[in-house]
Amino acid sequence: MHEIVRCSSKSHEPGTKVQTQYIQIPQAEKTHAIVLSRPAWLWGAEMGANEHGLCAGNEAVFSREAAACDDGKERLLGMDLVRLVLERARTAREAVDVAAALLEAHGQGGPCEERGKWCYENGFLFADAVRPPLHARPPARAPPCARGPRRRGAARR
Repeated sequence: MHEIVRCSSKSHEPGTKVQTQYIQIPQAEKTHAIVLSRPAWLWGAEMGANEHGLCAGNEAVFSREAAACDDGKERLLGMDLVRLVLERARTAREAVDVAAALLEAHGQGGPCEERGKWCYENGFLFADAVRPPLHARPPARAPPCARGPRRRGAARR
């Protein structure tokens, strides 16, 4: 069963730890407000968005490295990384940097199902709201695809 969860932005004392699915890691001093879609048994998330318009999701990837994540050592799950990235990054570029730093520091691994030992690596998708520069203006006459569909019976210009 999946659930939708909303978490408010928060400030945290320096040195605070956060409990992910299996391990504790240092908490960020400030976490962003997030909305997550996650399995009910899980701390992390399959996908979500934060207050800055950053969206993140993950998918199972079966690679030659997958056996390493199943060595019995508990690390971050890919779904932990989705939540942590949304709490800590504002843009897709920052999301890549945050995910890479967390993977470098804590690794990835552990059971990816509620009652089992199945393990896999993850691929991630990070996207943000791209805003045009203030000086950008739409073309004087937008191409047909930008005008939307033509109504039946509407006259051609």
